Amino acid sequence: MLKRALAVAGLTAAGVAIPLATAAPASASVGQCTGVVSSHGYIVGPGVVSACGWPHLIDIAGHAKPNAMCYTGLVSLKVKASIAKTACSWA
Repeated sequence: MLKRALAVAGLTAAGVAIPLATAAPASASVGQCTGVVSSHGYIVGPGVVSACGWPHLIDIAGHAKPNAMCYTGLVSLKVKASIAKTACSWA
C-alpha cells in the first residue's frame, strides 16, 4: 500500500513539475530581448535578432534562465555579458 501511495505522489509531482519546466511566460519575446539590447545603445541587426530567437529556459522553480545559444550569440557580437544575460532571459 505504501509503495502505491509513493508511486502516485511521484507521478503527481512529475505531472506538476514538467509543465512548469517547459512553459514560457506569455510576456517573453524576441522583441523584448532585442529591446533590452537596443536600450543599452547597441544596434539591433540580423545577428542580434537571430540570437534573441533562442527562447529562454524555465527552471523547476519557474524562473527564466537565459538560453546559452542566445547568450553566446549576443556576447560574440560584443554585447556586454550582463546585458546579454538580461536580454536572453526575456527571449
